[in-house]
Amino acid sequence: MISVIIVEDEEMIRSGIRKHVNWKQLGVEDVRTAANAEEALRISEEKKPDIIISDIHMPGRNGIELCTELHARYPESRIIFISGYSDKEYLKSAIRLGAVRYIEKPIDPAELQEAVSEAVKEVERIAGQSNNILHALLKMHYVDGRMDEKSMQMFDSYERWRDLRDDRYFVVALARTARTGADAAEIQEYIRGEIENSEDRQTVHFIADFLDRHTTMLITSTSQTDSQLSAAEDRLCRKLIEHGEGSGQGFIAQGSVIDSLTRMADSYETAMAALRTISYKGWDTFAHADETTTDYVFPLLPEQQNRMYQDLVERKTIPAKRFIRQIADEMIAHHSELGFNQREQFFSLNNTICQARKALSVEAVEDGRQPFGQFLDEASTIEEVCGYLFSEADSLLEDRGTEDRKNSVILSRVREIIEKSYTDKNLTIQMIAERAFLSPTYMSAMYKKKTGHTVGEYLTDLRIEKACELLRDPGYKLYQVTGMVGYEDPNYFAKIFKKKVGMLPSAYREKEIL
Repeated sequence: MISVIIVEDEEMIRSGIRKHVNWKQLGVEDVRTAANAEEALRISEEKKPDIIISDIHMPGRNGIELCTELHARYPESRIIFISGYSDKEYLKSAIRLGAVRYIEKPIDPAELQEAVSEAVKEVERIAGQSNNILHALLKMHYVDGRMDEKSMQMFDSYERWRDLRDDRYFVVALARTARTGADAAEIQEYIRGEIENSEDRQTVHFIADFLDRHTTMLITSTSQTDSQLSAAEDRLCRKLIEHGEGSGQGFIAQGSVIDSLTRMADSYETAMAALRTISYKGWDTFAHADETTTDYVFPLLPEQQNRMYQDLVERKTIPAKRFIRQIADEMIAHHSELGFNQREQFFSLNNTICQARKALSVEAVEDGRQPFGQFLDEASTIEEVCGYLFSEADSLLEDRGTEDRKNSVILSRVREIIEKSYTDKNLTIQMIAERAFLSPTYMSAMYKKKTGHTVGEYLTDLRIEKACELLRDPGYKLYQVTGMVGYEDPNYFAKIFKKKVGMLPSAYREKEIL
């Protein structure tokens, strides 16, 4: 049963919120109200709220202070803020507390209904994790450093637990991908196969599941030193990135290696911190536990933004894009996170482009992309945002009638970049997008829409086509061909080649030469 508490000092608004939301339709059965923070705290002690709808400005303790305390007590509760003020500091606090929505007064009933629906889905998702072994490990109780009897009985019912309980070292890793929970099963199946065929098969165990918006992995080992597990983890992460075939939508954050499951939460927290480095590291790579981010923001001056505006209204997009590139490069060099302040600065740059579009009377091109605000909320990397702004700047030179021609030019440019760079073992979708001055997400979606195939598929097909040409020349050894077409691991190359051609490279050479 989902429970909600509404905290609002104005009785009319409090009653209106209770009246205008269709609670029954959303599956909410318990709705309580409070006129102030103290009353809300008393009610929450009687019944833990799954969803908190709170005004910010109230007599006594305000809504931010109240929800900070409630969040500490009930971190899985979802928060919706309402306020008659649009204040940057309040928005920051809402983001820090992970609020589902920040609604300004006067309240739009449809917006409120949508926000509560979103919060209900979050509550249901979290509740569905109760039987998840990783979730249980993070929540389990210990007595004097040992698992208590209740936890021990619970874990004995997990078949996978038998592989883990006698291991010596443990590490949590988090994978962020473009999809959702479906990735967990695929990742688990792939990694298990890799372990069974690797040098680590006797010492390493592995489980994965979708937990708290990420594919969460627990890698454990019977090895004698933590460095052995670290090395095994690096190998597995590289395999996972290779498995994505440069999709441009994979990132893995490694937590600290621990010697006891009692410290699993520590490993998870360091993995979460490392996950934030995706902002400057980009997709198709992984981060270690000791890698961090900063809150650096480019010192943008009004005259610089005015210069950018003048360049754009004069249709000088190259210097404007060069300035955007400078800002992105500075953030990346300073290992900046993509937090509230950074997103706000990018939003300001986009506003400058919008102002120039208005001055030029140029209509925005309908290319199927998300509106910038929505895109910015969901973006993970600085490069993605930079690429989007490049496209927005370029759109000032375009109109609707030239959109097909523009996409054809982009397709040709992407293919030309791949044909010149396919031998690069480190080539990724992000690198291709950067060279094409596009965001990885936009480039991938447009390419798939126009060709029916992904950019990664085109790269792989080209590499295999070139490999076939080289294999027909007996002067090249098999390991040389592997490197010449952009693969580092001969075994992985052989697996991809067989998948595409239907036989191993050695068999193909034998068939073609003899």
